[in-house]
Amino acid sequence: MYSTIYNVFNIMFIVFIGSLLVNGIFLLIRSYKLRRLNVFHIGIAHIFIVLGFVGNLIFNLSLLFEETFVSLGFFFGVLFTFTTFHKNRDINAKYTLLFISILLLVHYIFQVIYFITPGSLVHIISKILDIASTFSVFGWMGFSSFFAYQRIKDENVQDWIKFRYKLISFSASILSLQAIPELFIRYDVEYGDPANLGTLVIFGFTLIFSLIFSIGFLIAWIFPKYIKKVSSPEE
Repeated sequence: MYSTIYNVFNIMFIVFIGSLLVNGIFLLIRSYKLRRLNVFHIGIAHIFIVLGFVGNLIFNLSLLFEETFVSLGFFFGVLFTFTTFHKNRDINAKYTLLFISILLLVHYIFQVIYFITPGSLVHIISKILDIASTFSVFGWMGFSSFFAYQRIKDENVQDWIKFRYKLISFSASILSLQAIPELFIRYDVEYGDPANLGTLVIFGFTLIFSLIFSIGFLIAWIFPKYIKKVSSPEE
């Protein structure tokens, strides 16, 4: 009934996966050349998320397979934030890293429980934990990048680097809200079901948030020459 909308969303999903994959490969190569561990963290985070989605949705390796790799991707995203924006490794950053890591683990445990014995209560708890973990991972990344930008905005730093910080902050902050609409999906309704307008609309909203993140990160890291020229006209 809503096949046209569903097909449009599928195209958006392919763009999302494609941009994550391209960026992940680029960042892994970049991390090898620069010997930068933090760049490796965000690169492998992208790759794990792609593996999770592709493994489940294309090869039917189960939702648990998807959650395993997506959770790993989120964890490496947390490591990226910690190693990139908290180089002084202050005690608050260490506690935040520990808290989010535990939250991701608890969320994953509930995903395993739901996979084994699905039910409405476990579903609701799992979605609440999903919202909390997604917000924590990418909210921390967004705020950390924003405050890093605030520290360098008046310093003699190339404008395109400042632009990267702002774009990472914006993209990550948007993605931190991605899981909220999923709370309104019933546990017995398939996510993105083309026959159900409600879950299809929620699928569309989460895709928009995800696309903003993936394309934002793609622009932030793979800087075309003309973007550098626009952001640094004096060069």
